[in-house]
Amino acid sequence: MIGDHLNDADDFYLNLFELYDEEKTGELTKYQLEEIFSTIKTGHLSLQQISASIDRICAHLNCMSSTDLKDVLEDMERRFLLMQEIEWEFKLLDLSKDGTVSVDNARCLFEIVHGNMFDRGKWDEFLMKRPIPEAGIFLSEIEVQLCDIPTTTATSYKLQRQKRKEAAMLDRTTHVPGKQQDNFEDEQQRSMTTSVIGTSIAGSKEADAEKMAAGNTVDNGKKKTEKTRRKSSGKIKPPNSAASSSSSSISNEAKQIIENARDASTLLQCSKALDAARKRRDIKDLEEAINEAKKHGFDKNELSAKVIDACNLLERLRRLERLRNEVLDLKQSTIAELRSYNSPHPAVHTVMTATYLLLGISEKETKKWTNIQSLLGKTGREGLKRRIGKTQDTDVDAKTAHRARTLLSNVDLDIIRDISAGAATFYVWVHGMVAETEE
Repeated sequence: MIGDHLNDADDFYLNLFELYDEEKTGELTKYQLEEIFSTIKTGHLSLQQISASIDRICAHLNCMSSTDLKDVLEDMERRFLLMQEIEWEFKLLDLSKDGTVSVDNARCLFEIVHGNMFDRGKWDEFLMKRPIPEAGIFLSEIEVQLCDIPTTTATSYKLQRQKRKEAAMLDRTTHVPGKQQDNFEDEQQRSMTTSVIGTSIAGSKEADAEKMAAGNTVDNGKKKTEKTRRKSSGKIKPPNSAASSSSSSISNEAKQIIENARDASTLLQCSKALDAARKRRDIKDLEEAINEAKKHGFDKNELSAKVIDACNLLERLRRLERLRNEVLDLKQSTIAELRSYNSPHPAVHTVMTATYLLLGISEKETKKWTNIQSLLGKTGREGLKRRIGKTQDTDVDAKTAHRARTLLSNVDLDIIRDISAGAATFYVWVHGMVAETEE
């Protein structure tokens, strides 16, 4: 009976995996897992938390099997339940009510959640990687780390599972039950001991050989020195103090030249890294380039302007990322509510027209609300959230951005927020994208 139940569970996750793997790639993305989770659970989990669960269980960008799917969903549920408590604590610590907490309060939150396992070293490393370490901290910056609670076991879930598989394979190949298994383990221990002893003996022999070689080198060096001294006796005058001083001066100058060349090379590398990161507009690359420039102190002198520009760009891109995540974190029921409007408020229609305009859909196609309803009903690659997740500010030209700004010029955020929370989220995203495009 237990076996039947296990088979039923396996079949359930297998069918679920195949149902959402529409293109038969043998993988499920974070977006597909988000749809699964919102379907079988009443809650919602951010995409970065879902990615963290996939990485923890599968050590991969995507979920690779129905067996992993079960474990990933369990880890997602753990994070979801923990985040409910964390969000409550975060609101209590958000004294200014601007969606951020101070560095001290953020650390307090980590200590509350992680308890005795709080890692001061990792906390300091996190702060050092921030462009402005003392700035207020958003929950989205730390939610994954908060849910990655350290354990006394250094081995990850995946490694534990791999060890179990290897142990099972070993049992099948050795076939040594009971006392024979004890003998087998004794033999393993003896083998390991022999290996260690052999390594020590080899190391000892190598050390003796090195000493003997060093001794020979010293003896040969002494003999050569004595022979040279005898040959040169009375023929070579000792250097005078002026020549010695000149030689020392040249040596110091040479060292300084080499040091300056190294500094110049490092400066050039940091400058190129900042330029490349700004061109790619990638958050991770910007963080690494800024940290490297700060490490060598170039942010205070030679590269101060470039570092400031890079920091400003990084903050803007982070803001866009937060706005994008707010859209991606919208519940499917919120989008379904928008789609259910038969005759929406004109402001809602305008916001959605501007949203789809940035996604490449012309105003002509969204003039009728029924067409927008059809677009809102699409899923998968054509789904609204998926398309926004893939759209970067560089994908929008200045003309389109200007038109989107014009459309929203007569829409008040407070009014749209009272009408529809979903439409308000799209409004803020459009404004952020337009602002960055026109920057």
